[in-house]
Amino acid sequence: MAHWDVSAELRGPHGRWTRSAEALKRMSGEARVKLEGTTTEEKIANIPKGKTVRINGVAVHHISDTRVRVGFNREGKWEYQYYGSRAEAAKAVDAGKHHEEGTPAGPPAEKLPFTKVRERVLSLKEDQPETINGVKITLLQNGQYEVDLGGGKVARYDYPHQAAGAIRAGFHTSDAKPPRALTPPDVAIRETLGQPIPKVAHPKSLTITGAAARFSPADQKRMRQQVLKATTYQAEVTPDLVDKTDITVTQSPGRTTRVRSSALTLATHSGAHNLDVKPEVLIGGNADAVLKDNRGSWWVDTDPKHDLSMNVMTHEFGHGVHGLATRKGIISVSRHNPVTTYPAEQTFWRAFARAGNMKEPETFTDAYGRKAMDVGAWFARNKAGIKREVSQYGAKNLNEMMAELWTEYRLSPEPRPLAKYVGNHITRMLGGTG
Repeated sequence: MAHWDVSAELRGPHGRWTRSAEALKRMSGEARVKLEGTTTEEKIANIPKGKTVRINGVAVHHISDTRVRVGFNREGKWEYQYYGSRAEAAKAVDAGKHHEEGTPAGPPAEKLPFTKVRERVLSLKEDQPETINGVKITLLQNGQYEVDLGGGKVARYDYPHQAAGAIRAGFHTSDAKPPRALTPPDVAIRETLGQPIPKVAHPKSLTITGAAARFSPADQKRMRQQVLKATTYQAEVTPDLVDKTDITVTQSPGRTTRVRSSALTLATHSGAHNLDVKPEVLIGGNADAVLKDNRGSWWVDTDPKHDLSMNVMTHEFGHGVHGLATRKGIISVSRHNPVTTYPAEQTFWRAFARAGNMKEPETFTDAYGRKAMDVGAWFARNKAGIKREVSQYGAKNLNEMMAELWTEYRLSPEPRPLAKYVGNHITRMLGGTG
């Protein structure tokens, strides 16, 4: 039988033998379990749930299928760590030491106050997990903070002070969001203008209303065909967004989306799930002339094979994609919310500026002590660069810039660096859904 020094468990802090029989109870419980199996992993699998058994002199506590505690006795001091699978636990037992998949067990060695915890949270680097007060925390690529309290209790927080509060409290607060969903490895993410992700999607509704409803049945059929052509193309990358969108063909775009309507407005998008478009965009006699006059000057340059309806509808879906990215925490900045405090998004905008040969936006400390970046102010200072690298219409405001970049990304055979950078980032983060 392997030697196992239990004196540390049987002696109290005063160094004398204690009357407590906890160690003896544990050992007697372990002794009653007969190990079966050839490999260490098989032996761990055969340990009754909740029992601790010695394997090669190592204490193995089989908590559940996804949680195993392994303990090594180092000169009378126990070193425990948790593992997320029997295979990982077996690896540690066979090696005789803990490895990188382990999570430190027991109460934390330090118990920092909230202010210190918050400082540590603010210093996190993207995708580099750290342990604070015994709690594992990771700054995700979308700027959120994932806090793992152990035992499957994982949640995300939008702000560092929220994550710090959960760490200090030792439980998830009302600000918690569900843990991130991992993208299945078999999902093909659209990195460039390659093969689309195969999924069929159709608009939630398609309505022809008002003066547009007075068009002939043949013209209305053509309108529907044009809309479905554009939505089918959009659904290749954001099928869920298309499924939830209500599309209205109307002479007054904007009324259903609650934005200011104009006689010159061709289409509008609410940023959520409402898209309005004029019938002339879909079947107008001068549609080709309108596109020719505006493409490459007022609007971004796109492949000539795409007609006006495809260009306009894709631009409007660009607003929808921007809204979707905002709701999912991929890109929080918009025309009406130009400041971001997310470190990952600040990194995104710095790289964006470099891709467009423009000066990077700077950060400042806000009233809550957070590093903030005013992308709106940076945009205003770099309108000349936006006109050059995007379009004149894209330089109107942040929202139009994002929609124009999406249009170029989807409809140009060779999208320029800014369009490719934004399009690839969003589709990568959406992982084929959206």
